[in-house]
Amino acid sequence: MKHIMKAFGAFLTLFLFAALTSPAAPFEPVFMIEKVVGDCMIQGPSDSAFAPAVEGKTYSYGSNIKTGRKSSLKIKLSDGNNECLISANASLTMTEDPKDKKLKIIKLDDGEVEVKLNEEDMGKGNALNVETATAICGAIACWFSVEIHTEADL
Repeated sequence: MKHIMKAFGAFLTLFLFAALTSPAAPFEPVFMIEKVVGDCMIQGPSDSAFAPAVEGKTYSYGSNIKTGRKSSLKIKLSDGNNECLISANASLTMTEDPKDKKLKIIKLDDGEVEVKLNEEDMGKGNALNVETATAICGAIACWFSVEIHTEADL
């Protein structure tokens, strides 16, 4: 019985060590469309025109995104719990810093994005900024939203 308990204790110790030291999910070199509702269009960095967003498809950073009225788009940034919900009537570019591929950037021209970031993933060098014409939000592990609208050139 003692041998069984020792073996179980050793197994449990190794399991916990592996769980605690496993690396966090890095941001991927591409992003994936997890859910499309309504009229959502994407223009890849090398595409000449917008095309309908496709659930389950991956897209390169540098892609432009537009959502229509009563539409939304959910983007998955990594295997972890890192995602971005793009609301209706939004226009943005999903990009990354050319010098640091771990820094992903959402350039929001119009509309609202809701971002959910996992603390463990953000602590491993991953970073995300949401940029508007007037501000840059350097995201930490949290759930937040950024909204910008243009009215009469303001």
